[in-house]
Amino acid sequence: MKILDRYIAINFLYGYFIALFVMVGMFLTIDLFLHLDEFSEYLDAGRSFPEMLRIVVRYYAVHCCLWFKDMAGMVMVIAAVFSLARITRNNEFTAGMGSGISL
Repeated sequence: MKILDRYIAINFLYGYFIALFVMVGMFLTIDLFLHLDEFSEYLDAGRSFPEMLRIVVRYYAVHCCLWFKDMAGMVMVIAAVFSLARITRNNEFTAGMGSGISL
């Protein structure tokens, strides 16, 4: 693998993980506030707080996998746009073409 390929792959993965964590964080926060009353019913039913916390963590562990399935394509596109914007902003396409590498 060439150095340029590694640089582009690392640049893409950086944007991918940022986009993934932001999107999952937004989905999780919105869903948590929408279902907060249902989770509080576990405390009203006489269960302890750690037990309710385990139920919430298990619920969101499953749902995060489902959300990833739904938004994997969008995260990929956002990561590609971030990567291309970063490369274009630093004029790295110009340097690559000047060294004889085609686009």
